[in-house]
Amino acid sequence: MPAYAPAQLVAKHLTQDHPVSALGTRIRLARGSDAAAITALSNLAFTDSHWFKRPHFYDRTNIDEVLAGILDLTIDLDAPLNDHSCFLVLDWPASLPDGTPLPQPDGATAVLGASGVPLAVCVQVHKDYDSAGAPMMGMLSVHPLLHRRGLAKWTTDAVERLVTHVLNGHRLLIEVVSLQTYLLTIYEKLGFVRVGDRGWEKYGVYDWERDMTRPSTLALMEKRLTPVVTVEDEVVVVVVVVVVVVVKEEVTLGEEMKAGDEESDAYESGDDSGVGTESFIDDVEVERAAAVLQVEA
Repeated sequence: MPAYAPAQLVAKHLTQDHPVSALGTRIRLARGSDAAAITALSNLAFTDSHWFKRPHFYDRTNIDEVLAGILDLTIDLDAPLNDHSCFLVLDWPASLPDGTPLPQPDGATAVLGASGVPLAVCVQVHKDYDSAGAPMMGMLSVHPLLHRRGLAKWTTDAVERLVTHVLNGHRLLIEVVSLQTYLLTIYEKLGFVRVGDRGWEKYGVYDWERDMTRPSTLALMEKRLTPVVTVEDEVVVVVVVVVVVVVKEEVTLGEEMKAGDEESDAYESGDDSGVGTESFIDDVEVERAAAVLQVEA
């Protein structure tokens, strides 16, 4: 796997290979100009948590937080996707593929995304450094007008494809508020298993009575995945091996020629002590060269 995920590789696995949604549109990586629409949709989708939050803590996110979590590949073409947060979004079409009109959002949720239409779905994928950097899915948001269309499962499948095909990961994490038992059940049906509980400290909640009406934890859930070695990955590995071997052979040949010249000089001067013809590239240098070439490939 290259040290970064080229935009075309992300597009291939998320746009070309992942099935079209029930709305007839495909998932895509969010851009900076999607931030306002992501913020509006996320805060709307998480209104069901108001019953255990106090009003000043109602909003799930804000535009600055979203902007900080967007990996905009139109700007950061070679940014290391496996070291960043990113958002995946689904645009809201005017009608279904068969021509049936779709209900359209209004008010605060009618904010337009980068494609000039509101967003139907958004989700964040980022590294969880409390779990050795494992990919975590968060803020999965489906507009209430589009519930019961299978979009949550479809979006989760897209995230899993991102993790296995692009990040070469073998597990996916989520955090679910312990009070939302119905969500725990939904994610269990999607293959997630509860593996522990966490506090709210990383979200700035140190006094739950100040921010919430009742105590809760964040249930940590995990789904095991099977990494996929893609054709692109195999090509990169082959190129690295071939180039490193060629580099090593060329240097070795150069040293042998140098040694031959020195032997000839020694013979002419009457010195028969002998000169070795070892390569001056040791295993550490080969590994270092391989690492550099893999990044450049």
